[in-house]
Amino acid sequence: MGNIAHITQDGRIHTVDEHLKSVAEYCEINAAKIGLGACGKLSGRLHDIGKFDDGFTEYIKAVSSGSDCNQKGPDHAFAGAVYVNELAKNFETSLSSLTAQIISIAVMWHHGGLKDIRDFEDNSLYLKRLEKVKDPKWEKVYNNSLTEFHTYF
Repeated sequence: MGNIAHITQDGRIHTVDEHLKSVAEYCEINAAKIGLGACGKLSGRLHDIGKFDDGFTEYIKAVSSGSDCNQKGPDHAFAGAVYVNELAKNFETSLSSLTAQIISIAVMWHHGGLKDIRDFEDNSLYLKRLEKVKDPKWEKVYNNSLTEFHTYF
């Protein structure tokens, strides 16, 4: 069946690949209105790739079963943001790199509201969150997510 992105109130399961395809289409259509269809499509395609991790599927099943799950779900947005930044290393122009960074920011903060790259004290929650991939636990989530992502796309 694949990893689960969402379970509707009536019990319908949306797999991660279904969810990413439909969000990518929606984002492409809306971003095309301002000439950024490809950027929208990429953002939609990558925004939840961290949900390919089995830990996220377990969390979704627990929440939908009514289990008393008071904790926030696993971080699923960082994986797409890290991936965009990895892809940006291959870009030759600063405009392409800046575009990738903007997409990365949108992917990373798609639940929590867009945040600045740096605060007034020159701290960066964005860069700190990208560094999660260096932690062995999150590196495993990232690598598993990419493997699954490339299976479908």
